[in-house]
Amino acid sequence: MNSLIKKLPNIYYQTISSRGVTYVKSFDENKWLPEKKYAIKTNTRTIGKINSGNGAGLILFEESFLKSRPEYKDIAIVRYYDEEQKKWELRIEEDHSSEIIT
Repeated sequence: MNSLIKKLPNIYYQTISSRGVTYVKSFDENKWLPEKKYAIKTNTRTIGKINSGNGAGLILFEESFLKSRPEYKDIAIVRYYDEEQKKWELRIEEDHSSEIIT
């Protein structure tokens, strides 16, 4: 896995199929609430979106995220489902002129 992908903050995804979009969100940590007996994500914020209702595709980072993390400005990061490993993965698309296949 590329070091830039490893340096991404803690992220999770919120897919809204009816709008055909998946929001990429970050958070600081999971905080356990003993009285509720579950954890919540703290300090959540939207850092980008994927124009796909199935959650696969190119991550379009928010301008505010790119201001704080300029190393991602010219990087194309793609989220895809790895059939072999049966899980979602991220990859850097090195050739920006190529078609992104998800």
